[in-house]
Amino acid sequence: MGKGRRIRRDRQFQFIRGYTGEKMKRKVTALICAAVMVLSAAPCSFAGVVTQKEIDEGLKACAEYPVSLYVDGKQLVFRDNEVPPTIITLAGEQNGRTLVPARTMFEAAGATVDWNDEWREVTVKYNDMVVVVKIDSDIAAVNGEQVKLDVPALIIDHDGDGFGSTMLPVRFVSESLKFGVKWDGEARSINISVPEKIVPAVTTGSAVSGGAVASGSALTSGGALSSEPAIVANPFATYPAIYVPATKITSTAIYAGTKFPDDYDATIPAISGLAATKLIVIDAGHGGSDVGAIGHEDQFDETHEKDINLAVALRVCELLKEAGARVECTRTDDTAVALYDRPAIANASGAALFVSIHNNSNPNSMPNGTEVHYYNKIDEQGNDVNAKYGLSCQLLARTVEYEMCRALGTAQRGIYSSPKLAVLRRSEMPAIIVEGAFMSNDMDLAKIRSVEFTERYASAVAKAIVITMNGSYLRERENAENDRT
Repeated sequence: MGKGRRIRRDRQFQFIRGYTGEKMKRKVTALICAAVMVLSAAPCSFAGVVTQKEIDEGLKACAEYPVSLYVDGKQLVFRDNEVPPTIITLAGEQNGRTLVPARTMFEAAGATVDWNDEWREVTVKYNDMVVVVKIDSDIAAVNGEQVKLDVPALIIDHDGDGFGSTMLPVRFVSESLKFGVKWDGEARSINISVPEKIVPAVTTGSAVSGGAVASGSALTSGGALSSEPAIVANPFATYPAIYVPATKITSTAIYAGTKFPDDYDATIPAISGLAATKLIVIDAGHGGSDVGAIGHEDQFDETHEKDINLAVALRVCELLKEAGARVECTRTDDTAVALYDRPAIANASGAALFVSIHNNSNPNSMPNGTEVHYYNKIDEQGNDVNAKYGLSCQLLARTVEYEMCRALGTAQRGIYSSPKLAVLRRSEMPAIIVEGAFMSNDMDLAKIRSVEFTERYASAVAKAIVITMNGSYLRERENAENDRT
């Protein structure tokens, strides 16, 4: 793990931790088509089916003899809950096929990776190349042209927890993006060489408005980012709001292309009807000695996640109260709140909704964007918690992510069912965790450190909460009236 990239221990997922469920497990057990690729010069004539046994044998072999993955000479780090690079050898064949976790690999290479949950598609973009791969389909698209795959992409559950990592054929996707791919059989390593990133030409000395970059910003004359960012005054110095971080936020870095959308409508409607009677608990992640993720650790602009989370959470509470909602916070200052105490506070207060505010981090610096986690719970009596409370946490997660990406201009990473996350699992009511942006990514961090990020993050969450609750409880009231008639 690189210096300045500290990861919170309660992080459970990094990319498409797709919920397999019983239906998917049966499908995987009966007929699994893995996203694999031969990493040798020998031609591939694969036209059969990868069995669960072959996948299990491949996972076992690679656990004993790991495959290393390098991007431009830098070895990638994989988390315990991710499927690592895995070679699967089919019966009767000598050449193995290699699968790699999609987002970890390709974001480390500087590509953009997007997941469409509805269509179960992964889109990888780099420079002028766009590759779209659909889970369980042997047809991919490269810049709109259909390409036949030997095998489809697949979500593989390697640890039996009901969740899987999305694995893509490393050579096909890499070479489609014009990356170089080299397999070292003796070292059991995959080496990816990435072509130079095409940076749009930018005229230096221009204004920031309209997406251009201010004079003195972090640009070289050729339009590339320089190593030293331009510095502006402390954004919190004139902030009229509610909280000034205690950490060393003394300035903020502005990078080329770092801007917020100028067409976002931050208007928050009034909360109405039955929704106005419901209690909402807003949780500011971390606090006290638990600083959370750290951006630019040991640098002059070191930033602690706990401070950003608190600033956003308090502003969410303020905006919700202005909209007429009942709101409580798990913490209102820089104090430590134990992980299990956070959902306990919401449970004891009789809350109808629990929303935890966070920002993300990763051992690699390329991942960026916004994601939201939820968990459709079943209580001890076997009741659907969403139905019991008349509010779908999955619908709220989608609404929050939609509003967040529109407000912040961040990449849309998706929503994930994450029952392993303690605050989701232990809360009795519908609950979500919002991951605003990445502390470990310089472009995201430049936004995070600005006052506008706090305001836009808070406005997007508050707006999504009010819209979802108003709509949900209106439908509940209409259903009740229909039942009476």
